[in-house]
Amino acid sequence: MPKKIAASHADVIAFDVLDKWFEFRAKYGGIPGLQVAIRKHGTPIYSKAFGYANMAKERPYTPRHAGHIASHSKMFTACAALQLALTGAFSINDPVVMHLPWLKQHRDKRVREITLRDLMTNRSGLFRDGMDSSFWEMERPFLSDRQLQNAVMDADLVFDPNTVTKYSNIGFGLLGMAMEKATGATYDSLMNALIISKLPGALLMTDYGLAKGAHYADGHSKRFYRGKRKIFRHAATDAMAPATGFCANMESTTQFLSDLYFTDKFLPRTLRRDMTSMSWPVRNAPNEFYGLGTQFNTTQGNTYIGHSGGYPGFTSQTRLWSGSGYICGAIVNVNELFSFSLIRSMAEVVRKVADTFPEAEWKKLEVTEPMMNKWGSSVYIIGKTRALGIPIETWQPADEAFILDRRLTGEYHCDKITGYASLGEEVKFLRRGKKVYAVRFGGHTAYNRKDFMKRAKKAFE
Repeated sequence: MPKKIAASHADVIAFDVLDKWFEFRAKYGGIPGLQVAIRKHGTPIYSKAFGYANMAKERPYTPRHAGHIASHSKMFTACAALQLALTGAFSINDPVVMHLPWLKQHRDKRVREITLRDLMTNRSGLFRDGMDSSFWEMERPFLSDRQLQNAVMDADLVFDPNTVTKYSNIGFGLLGMAMEKATGATYDSLMNALIISKLPGALLMTDYGLAKGAHYADGHSKRFYRGKRKIFRHAATDAMAPATGFCANMESTTQFLSDLYFTDKFLPRTLRRDMTSMSWPVRNAPNEFYGLGTQFNTTQGNTYIGHSGGYPGFTSQTRLWSGSGYICGAIVNVNELFSFSLIRSMAEVVRKVADTFPEAEWKKLEVTEPMMNKWGSSVYIIGKTRALGIPIETWQPADEAFILDRRLTGEYHCDKITGYASLGEEVKFLRRGKKVYAVRFGGHTAYNRKDFMKRAKKAFE
């Protein structure tokens, strides 16, 4: 078992910033709500929810609300398939036709070459969602076993097997079918035995509606309807569950990744190494790779390993920040945010705090309330020798963060912002008693929310 490490003082400061950022974005950023969780070397160190699980009813989002985590399902399915391979139920190098003989009747003879590994790595050459994927528009139910079989038989391969990394929900549906055929057990029973039962206390279901008493957040549409959002109905994914059926909260997805990557609970080290290997680059997606049911994103020298999910009204991500011990999970109940940006930004805020301030100052750092004016809003972290400004009207705050250095005369200045801004001008932290209520950056002043709202009235009179 890995050594459990508690949040550092830098983590605590970063989480204070995350609190203010997420609360601000949920209140003013146009999203209904979000749920986030962070683990560090297996230990849960941050878990919160912001905004609404249902905007129309103003039902608050909580960390115990389940949401549709969709393609996270591929990671669970691949993990279970690797466990079954260890028992001798099949080899992942088996041709799929060995377990689903009806595929031999396919007019495209290349189908006989597809292996279980090809399905797990999105290298099968199959269509992404079949010839008619209107179930993703919620216009009809997701595919049944028979409909999935028909969808496969009705279309030729797009590419030769094991030549191009091309995402396929149809492929993972076939993998689930093959697992059922090889074991004689249902997909749900397999996943409960191989995954869910090994995560006591986790809020985790293979498809919508399979857990009694679970409370779900509701998915929201874009503002297509006279500027308003509508609430999506929930729907089970049926034969597509191995690709996109799972429902969970972020505490549970981060728990799974932590146990998968850091322990032998699910897989021995050799197979864990396979699951965390960037096997194949994704066609026309720079810096993205796919492995055994696992996504990889590389950016700014960091690699993030795990999976994303997209379902009507939900976007989600759970990722290991490779080499750091941090696992971050986030779900937003609307399809308006590229959730990987959110995950990366969470990790970058944590890194930015640790990199900007010397460890000796971490305990004494001060985090302001959001400072607002009509041009933008930022949170400031104030240290003895420097300060860090973090814009919060964006989903990439760490990318736009700016350092203020304190000169010998005691004033803070920013010498690394664009010359179109207040480059090199003095920054003052204005206080009432010990608390910062405003920040004057050159000639511009930003205030805490109460003072900003009071002063803003002058602009509309």
